[in-house]
Amino acid sequence: MAQALAVGAPSAAATESAAGASPPAAPVLAQPGPPVSVRRAEPPNRGAGDGAESPPPTWRAPLVATAIAAALLLILLLPGVLVYPDLGDQTAQNNFESERLRKSNDSLEAQLKALQKADTERLCRADGAVPVPGLAPTDPGKPEPPPQMELLPRPPEKTPLPPRAGEPPQAATIAEMLEKSTVYVFVITQKGASSGSGFFIGDRYIVTNRHVVENALDEAHIYVASRTFGVRRARVFTKTPPLVKNAGPQPDFAVLEVEPIAGVSALKLGGAPPKLSTAYIAGYPGFLVAHDVAFDKFIDELKEALTHGDDDQRLAARRFTVPGADLRYGRVNNTMTSGDGETPIIVHDMQLAHGNSGGPLVDACGRLGGVNSLFFAEASQVGNVALDVSALRKFLTEKHIPFVADDSPCGVAGPTSPPPNEPPPRARKDDAEKAPVPAPPTVPVQK
Repeated sequence: MAQALAVGAPSAAATESAAGASPPAAPVLAQPGPPVSVRRAEPPNRGAGDGAESPPPTWRAPLVATAIAAALLLILLLPGVLVYPDLGDQTAQNNFESERLRKSNDSLEAQLKALQKADTERLCRADGAVPVPGLAPTDPGKPEPPPQMELLPRPPEKTPLPPRAGEPPQAATIAEMLEKSTVYVFVITQKGASSGSGFFIGDRYIVTNRHVVENALDEAHIYVASRTFGVRRARVFTKTPPLVKNAGPQPDFAVLEVEPIAGVSALKLGGAPPKLSTAYIAGYPGFLVAHDVAFDKFIDELKEALTHGDDDQRLAARRFTVPGADLRYGRVNNTMTSGDGETPIIVHDMQLAHGNSGGPLVDACGRLGGVNSLFFAEASQVGNVALDVSALRKFLTEKHIPFVADDSPCGVAGPTSPPPNEPPPRARKDDAEKAPVPAPPTVPVQK
């Protein structure tokens, strides 16, 4: 779900009027290096009986390149169109969407019945979770207990991360961890720019969707940004094969490499969250980012940096205004396989939009469970789908890219300890009244 900003190069007539030459066929951004110096052209000399002399050739190329780069970066401020991978015809889209909606409907009906039963029973549960019978098992040939559902999912800022023995805490809550691990991916393309989301799996490796970065002009025009570290250039370290049309959902990953960055949180890779468990997502949906004042400032600041030919070291030293990541929480509706390759995917109830592509889906213990992506969409709706983390683990292993796996058990609601600065829940008055009264102590009687 990469968001793209439609950009057109300056017209030939306008460029010829300004520079006396036609622009190249494709827009060219100023490459990193010293700033371009443009001297003013002197008026042409005219001799008796002679026509106007041609301007000195040395000033043409720099002026044309500067004009095109400036126009391209200025036009990035305009709202654009949304693009996503073209993977199938209308029939394939309708079949996939019908199956997704059917499973989501079944999940919602089961949730409603479980909540009605919990309301009738009025029981106090230590973990705040209730069983939800009636859902089809993930593997029909393998019996499994009914999934558990947290009655009141906690927002990310109130969900603590479980302590890890021998590890310094990277963050106190899910929200803090996602803010430090999720990045805004900004790509300069032939048609202007596109954007998406990504996340760290180490201090130098970032995972996103292939379709977010596959149309970059070159590796010098991929940037990652975050409020934690500002802006860095990134290069594509590896990626999955091109997506096949009419094949349905399939692995769609790219690993970006940056110079090691201190202070970021690298996500550990867990398993797919179980049905109806609480989950969290982070990303940069385009319709929100485009209306954020921070985005306008970010474009202006990036334009200034490119105009000055900033290298990686200068980019790291600059102060950038970066939009904040959008955090959401909800439930996993279902897990399923889809497409010709039987790709495992996760269907959830957290609203995605173009620009969320490549963002993380984590469980209540902060482990990566999926990578948000888009396979089929219409203008009026977008399926809330993530690629199962198992597909990413397989891809990283095949490419010999290091990651940290965490397969330890996690409750439906995550760790049971109270969030930081929040007192433990008090016992209900009804529970105290129902507690058995202890018998009076027995006093021995002397005869």
